[in-house]
Amino acid sequence: MIHHHVICTGPLVFARADTLFTRETDNMVTHASATFVTHSQDVDAVDNFDIATVLRHLNKAVENWNSRGNGYNMKRVTRFTLCMGALFYSPVDFTDASDVNTLMQV
Repeated sequence: MIHHHVICTGPLVFARADTLFTRETDNMVTHASATFVTHSQDVDAVDNFDIATVLRHLNKAVENWNSRGNGYNMKRVTRFTLCMGALFYSPVDFTDASDVNTLMQV
């Protein structure tokens, strides 16, 4: 017999930073925009949202982008967004909960 159940974890939270970069070349200022997104964190009553991890991840992403020698400097963050959703697991056979066949993010 197949049982259909839905198991939900705590809310998933991730950050998105839209940024503006500038650089000067030949007496001209050029602009570039970039968007950086962190990994999701599963937040619940036991595990709080870790803003230090978010900042480390975003700083590393900016350093990685600049490491290519493009000469751009980050001028500002134009938008910072925290996104939250839920992750649902829908096992086909609830007798073996480790058998997760469908993973759906809402």
